[in-house]
Amino acid sequence: MILVYLALIIITMIGSIVRIKDFNAEYLSKNTTQSVNGFFAVLVFCRHFKQYVVFEDNWANKLFLLTDGFLGQLIVVMFFLYSGYGIFRQIQNSSDRAYIRSFLGNRFLPIWIKFTICICLFIITDIITGRIKDFSFLEILLAFTGWTSIGNSNWFMFDTFVFYFLVFISFFRSLTNIRGLVIFSVLTSVFAALPFFVQSSIWWNTLFCFPLGMWYALFKERIELLLRKPSHYWILLIILSIIFVPLWIIRYRLGGLPHIALSAVFAFIILLITMKISIGNSILGYLGKHLFSFYMLQRIVFTAYRHLFHNIYLFFIISLFTTIVVATLFDKLVKLVSFR
Repeated sequence: MILVYLALIIITMIGSIVRIKDFNAEYLSKNTTQSVNGFFAVLVFCRHFKQYVVFEDNWANKLFLLTDGFLGQLIVVMFFLYSGYGIFRQIQNSSDRAYIRSFLGNRFLPIWIKFTICICLFIITDIITGRIKDFSFLEILLAFTGWTSIGNSNWFMFDTFVFYFLVFISFFRSLTNIRGLVIFSVLTSVFAALPFFVQSSIWWNTLFCFPLGMWYALFKERIELLLRKPSHYWILLIILSIIFVPLWIIRYRLGGLPHIALSAVFAFIILLITMKISIGNSILGYLGKHLFSFYMLQRIVFTAYRHLFHNIYLFFIISLFTTIVVATLFDKLVKLVSFR
């Protein structure tokens, strides 16, 4: 499985441009963010895949598991950061608050409907496999919010739904964007306390990357002005890399704030890397474009194939291509019946 990581790195470098002396002004463009999201989407796919197989005890699989354990929840931080950044940019560009007034209808409702369709597909899958009896009616009902799972990935979607509501609440009545951002950051802190007491740490240890993306959007021009100087750029990258090590070490012992800080540091390191490496890979960009469906539907594919293929590499490859095809068809069908 470690070969998957190596192949991913090779694919990432195809079409990428390294700018050691130059500054990549397109590091937050749609093309770049979709490619980066596609890169981490494959890592998420690998993370979920290992839950459906038993690896042989060899050095390659051990290295894969070690790498996966090293990254942990960091593989989702850019999803949150890019989402927060993009939403705040839209708010900045909407002077009459039209974007916020239509936010729930244009942003929350479409993704929740797609999520609901996915949950229905999981219910059908559970009925076919006989697993439906393992869930209570309340668990099935709450699955439509993302609070519980009936086989689907849920925590990330639940957090996303809550973020959308908090964005609407924070900016709808705010007289200034800064005031709205402050309110949103406070509400995010309050929200983080909810899953802290009743859910595992994965529900909250990367949450703050969403408001972090918003704050970055607010100060983007000033930050770029500073980092366009090579000396400032390399000094910051070295400092963050040094800080990353002790934070990574203590996150397993202390969790909480160290992991929140680790997520922020990692996100900034990725931003800095994309300031020098222009990633414009069409393959990863395609996965990033279909991120939601690729993320949500892969477990149905795993469930369908887990008893058909005994070779885990064949299982992985066929599952990957099937998920891409299914995700593409899903998005096309949803677009055909779109209410927008």
